[in-house]
Amino acid sequence: MDTNQQKGCYEIVEHLIKRGTTSFAVLAGNQNYVVDELRYTGFATACTDNGMEIDQSLVFWNITEGKEFKTTLRC
Repeated sequence: MDTNQQKGCYEIVEHLIKRGTTSFAVLAGNQNYVVDELRYTGFATACTDNGMEIDQSLVFWNITEGKEFKTTLRC
């Protein structure tokens, strides 16, 4: 059994947009991993479908460890 990563991310992001969220920062895993790309695609599609532009300066790939997460948050 598996989950639909793309659909799940789409639904979460769409829900947040409908509740008034106007911008997102993305801390993503490895762009070469299918599951991470599917999650990002779900996020990006939800933004596009709801008329929201993605600020690429707030999209961070290869955040796979706590140390990288903390460093990214400081920028």
